[in-house]
Amino acid sequence: ASKRLNEQQLVSLSSENAVKEYLNNQKMNITKIVKQTLAVGEIFKCEGLQ
Repeated sequence: ASKRLNEQQLVSLSSENAVKEYLNNQKMNITKIVKQTLAVGEIFKCEGLQ
């Protein structure tokens, strides 16, 4: 499972369009994780756990 990418594949995957497409496709997941992280931080703060 440790497949190496060649330089052209790496350039293609890191292009602005590829990154934008990935972020668009993952937007809901990213938003959910950020909200969960903020909620946990708020709970820690309210409970004096930090």
